[in-house]
Formats: sequence, structure tokens, C-alpha cells
Amino acid sequence: CEDDNFTIQVDAEGPDLKYTWFHNNNVIDGQKESKLELKKLKLENSGEYKVVVTGACDPPATSDIISINVLPATSIKKHPSDTTVKAGNYVRFFVEAIGHNLTYEWQWNGEKLLGANGFEYIINNAQKSLEGNYRCIVTGTCKTDTSKSARLVVDTTTVSVLEAVLTGLNLIFNEYVENNVLNLIIDSEIPTNLNLEIYDFIGNLKLCKSLGYIESRSYNFELNLDHFSSGVYWLKLNTGKQYMIKKFVILK
Repeated sequence: CEDDNFTIQVDAEGPDLKYTWFHNNNVIDGQKESKLELKKLKLENSGEYKVVVTGACDPPATSDIISINVLPATSIKKHPSDTTVKAGNYVRFFVEAIGHNLTYEWQWNGEKLLGANGFEYIINNAQKSLEGNYRCIVTGTCKTDTSKSARLVVDTTTVSVLEAVLTGLNLIFNEYVENNVLNLIIDSEIPTNLNLEIYDFIGNLKLCKSLGYIESRSYNFELNLDHFSSGVYWLKLNTGKQYMIKKFVILK
């Protein structure tokens, strides 16, 4: 492993022996003894080693080749960051680490999170009960490293949204979205321009879309919500003079 010490030694017989050590066929300066000591190994110390022994009598003797593969020490290079989100939002903690045969263990307030064994930990629906300190323990062939703790704060402040109706429009839609598609059937009794807006539960605008000019008839619309996380949302239809607000839930 990186930073370990390693020693290679040969036994030779004869008068006036001299030793020349080689690393990848390059002479290692200053190494003239029967023992080669490699201290605090670095990755560049990987390779093939041999020694040529000369004495008063020819020919010189060459040792067998010894191959060394120095494995990188486990080290976290990027740590998770403190995060503040609104309740119901998506949270992602992650680490970037180097090493050999790495495994990951995420902890919440010092307790192991079951099944959290990747380089990232994702919360799809943040709640107040999930607040706390998150960290990752990375273990490899060579040592273990622990990330800094990242603090999760969940803001549960809400805004008041009352459902409203729009005169002249009748809306039918799937209030529970399970396939990422929101289906809208709009029966219009009046011709008008119509805009659609989607807000999260605490009032943040997530989507704004023009449905164009509609006449006095029925219309079908499909909205792909693949990029939305699970949670409660508000649907708003707006003519510019009146609006309609309805609640729906995305289930994933």
C-alpha cells in the first residue's frame, strides 16, 4: 500500500561483492547494499526490481525479477456539503474518493443507513424528521477514510394556497400521478387564452406553460413530469382575468 515500507534482500557469496539495484532497468542511485529498503512507498515505486552482484570473480550474477504493485491509499477528495432545502424537495449528498476496491457506508447522526452503500446518498422527499448530520465512511484495500459531516436542514415553512375555480372551464385530471404523466381534460364554454402553472406545496413555481388559445370545446393535454420529485403540488390554470387552482400528488 501507498506509504508502507518494503524491503528486498538477496544473499550472495564471494569476495569483494558489490550490488547494483535496478528499477524498471534503471539504476537506483545510492543503493549499494544487499538490502534495498523502500520507505513510504509512492505509486511511482510500482514496477520491476532486480540486483546485479559483481565480485572479484566473473561473471556477475543477476537476481530474479521482483514485481511490486503499489496500491493507492484510500482518500476522500471531495466531501459532502451542508444543505438547506424546503420540505418535500430532493437532496443529494456525495463523495469523491480514490483507492482500491472501495466500499461506502453512509451514516446519519452516527448511525449506519441500511442500503446506503454507494458514493452518493439521495433523499427524494426531505422531511423535518430527516434533519441531522450525514457522513460517509470509505474503506479500501489500503486504509479507511471518513468524510466531513454535512448538515441537512429542512425548511417546513408553508404558504397558504386555497383551491379556486374558473367560471366557464371544467377540469378533469388524475389527482394522483404514478406514471410521471399528468393528464388534463379541459371542457371550455368560453374561448380564451389559457396558461398553466405548477407550484410545489410551499408555493415555489416549478413549471409555467402556455396552452394557447382555446375555443368552446373539449381539449386533452398530457404533461410529462419525469423531472419532478414525489410530493404535493398545486396546478393553476389562468386566463389572465380568472384562475383555477387544484391540488395533485406525484407518487414515485
